Amino acid sequence: MRGRWEETTTAVRLWSFSLFSLALGCGLAGYAAFTLEAPVGQPFQIAWPALAVMFLIAEWLDVDIEVRKEAHTLTFTEFPLTLGLILATPGDLVIARLVVSAIALPLLRRRLDPVKVVFNAGIFGVDVGLALLVFHGLLGSSSPAQLDGWIAALGAVAVSHLVSAFLVATVMRIAGAPVTWRSEVGVIGVSLSAALAGCAVAIGASGALWRDDGGRSWVLLLLIGLAIGYFFVAYMRIRERHQDLATLHVFTTSLAAHRAADEMSATVASGLAEVMRAQQVVLLIPDGERISRVELRDGEIVSDESHHDVDDIDWASAIGLAGRQKTSGGDLPSIAGVTVSDSKNLITARLPLPQRTGLIVVSGRVSSVRAFDDEDVQLLETAAGHAAAALHNAQLVDHLGQEARFRAHQALHDEVTDLPNQRSLTEQLDGQLALGSRLVMLTVRINSLREVNETLGRNMGDEMLRQVAARLRPLGRRSWCARSGTDEFTVVVPGGQEEGDMLAERVIAAFEQPVLCHDVALAVTVGVGVALAPAHGIESEMLLRRASLAASRSLLDGTTVTTWASDRDPYDPHRLTIAADLRDAIPAGELQVHFQPQMDLATGLVTSAEALVRWRHPRLGELRPDQFIPAAENTGAIDALTIHVLTVAAETAAGWHGSGWDLDVAVNLSARNLANANFADDIAAVLDAAGLPPSSLTLELTESVVMTEAERALRTLQRLHDMGISLSIDDFGTGYSSLAHLRRLPVSEIKVDKSFVFDLTTSESDEVIVKSMIDLGHNLGLSVVVEGVETPEVRSRVGELGSDRLQGYLLSRPLPGPAFEHWLADRPIRLRGDAPQGRVINLDHRR
Repeated sequence: MRGRWEETTTAVRLWSFSLFSLALGCGLAGYAAFTLEAPVGQPFQIAWPALAVMFLIAEWLDVDIEVRKEAHTLTFTEFPLTLGLILATPGDLVIARLVVSAIALPLLRRRLDPVKVVFNAGIFGVDVGLALLVFHGLLGSSSPAQLDGWIAALGAVAVSHLVSAFLVATVMRIAGAPVTWRSEVGVIGVSLSAALAGCAVAIGASGALWRDDGGRSWVLLLLIGLAIGYFFVAYMRIRERHQDLATLHVFTTSLAAHRAADEMSATVASGLAEVMRAQQVVLLIPDGERISRVELRDGEIVSDESHHDVDDIDWASAIGLAGRQKTSGGDLPSIAGVTVSDSKNLITARLPLPQRTGLIVVSGRVSSVRAFDDEDVQLLETAAGHAAAALHNAQLVDHLGQEARFRAHQALHDEVTDLPNQRSLTEQLDGQLALGSRLVMLTVRINSLREVNETLGRNMGDEMLRQVAARLRPLGRRSWCARSGTDEFTVVVPGGQEEGDMLAERVIAAFEQPVLCHDVALAVTVGVGVALAPAHGIESEMLLRRASLAASRSLLDGTTVTTWASDRDPYDPHRLTIAADLRDAIPAGELQVHFQPQMDLATGLVTSAEALVRWRHPRLGELRPDQFIPAAENTGAIDALTIHVLTVAAETAAGWHGSGWDLDVAVNLSARNLANANFADDIAAVLDAAGLPPSSLTLELTESVVMTEAERALRTLQRLHDMGISLSIDDFGTGYSSLAHLRRLPVSEIKVDKSFVFDLTTSESDEVIVKSMIDLGHNLGLSVVVEGVETPEVRSRVGELGSDRLQGYLLSRPLPGPAFEHWLADRPIRLRGDAPQGRVINLDHRR
């Protein structure tokens, strides 16, 4: 709506100024025709028809200097005008000029708009009227053939030309042409020089005619004038083509300033519009099977990189006609699906791209003085060659840029979930940690990924990972999430333990419902490990490792969320130092085996003892098992340590038997021991060397070890059972045992964890739990040992609940071998003649 209003306003202003110019021209010409007399002394007078013919020839031999959307037309009308000033009456000169402007000129230039016809008529009136007034004002009573006449003629032509040029510049600005005064001064300078030159030639010709009294000299003068006019027209055409080459040079130079394909397309369209002085330029650039279209209309990009469907036949036809189709090509409403603005003023050119030829459509020359010609076709084809090379280079640059961005993205993102990978996460953490930020790292381990991959295939596993990522990504408003391992994701959020606990709750809640993977609902079980910065470290690698270790502990401990703790980290530097010293501790005799008794509640006799290892470190002092056992497990020293404890325990128990004491001995095993295929043979060799019967040995495994390693070590466990060795589940109740799984194992005993016993007499829930576990063990045919008994009240209550044996500080702390034997001397113990039969219970035969 606004554009239409501006167009209407401009049209009104143009008509107003044109009518003003017409009125001014008619006034000046009429005044001059009726008030001025012919110059004195004229030898003859040129009639107005002859002058009209000369004006018509001068208009026909015109030269156009184009400026943006408008053009200055240079004619040789100063020649007949000067002759008329000197050798005609003012009335005849006015009539001849106005007849040409009113009748002949519209017929000669058919493409002129009505408003231009009116304006040009006014300009002609101003031109002739003002020239007559200035000429006669300067000439006075002098003769035109003298110097005063020459000066008067030159002055008249100069003044009338400058006034006319000012009126033309004004109307161009009203029309909205983007011209500058600098360009106008340049054009006026050229046109004024041509006008004065024509005037000078006419003065010379009039002098010859004046002296020859209208004789045959006019023929020679006419030929000279025509030759000069022809050469001037040729010069201006060459000058115009030189300007075209300069514009083409600016166009090709501008192409080097842009590298992106989208910018290059717009630059090419704008540059071609400038070179061809066209209202509409359309680029049809092949893009695979489709055509990418960029259109410039009236100086604005109206469609940018939109895909344009083109019929194959239309496209082939358009490519075939490119370079040969011109203004005379007929009335085509469109070409290759492009609606053209001026179907009668149209040229096309091929866009010679390497993969597939494109098309350039140029329509509507902005200047009205002439249409496209053969030279314009050549100019467009030349520009098209430069444009094609620039577009191809830009496409290559874009392709390389996209490839580089893709590779950079791939280097920092996981290809399955598109989350940042560990490298990206480490870089972000390094930046935050360098600023001293408080951060919480939650490593979420997907416990069920391996089963999904093995059961349903890796594609289903990848889909599950994507669904897990989709649930983790939006959990924290200020958090970021990354895939930090094969089955691990890490979520980082600013804050401390409180923020970590809240985020961990959201993580657990996010997986309460199954994830849907290809129409299959999969339950996702996760373990969450938490590490805090700077409390747990200030280096990203260390923090990520500790969060991952905490997630692993969650799996082993049967919990959902575990915060990293140094005493449970096998890779803690302190533990690594201990692991290195452990290699020399056994041969150096630094390891000691202590014994803690177990009592049969039914008889009150001491029936067995648990062997517990202690390490008196030469620098660190007394070390508990939980301070060096994990280090031994992670360095591979656990087998040698276990065999050492077994050897000491077996030799000690064999000595008890030699003294007549029928005491069994229990030794703790590690999960790493069960992974050793030769472990059963090693135990058999120890027992044979010590002379201890297998039935006197009990091997204890924690509940978590049984559940995570028993499938792989079932053969080893079965061999130990077949040898007559008893198997016991230690710390029962703290893991997540499956009764169906326990039924497959040759277990003869469970030991209720001490954590349920400390508050047994004061906590009803603990009592219920202990009672349930005792009943469960008995129902499965297992003997039950309760650990952690420290008071007579607990001992009494344990007996009432039905436990078979007890162990704890109430009886004794773990003691070295000699001290333990001294303690036994004053206690009732089971002697070898009183040993009960059938201690080993095979679960496979229970019903």
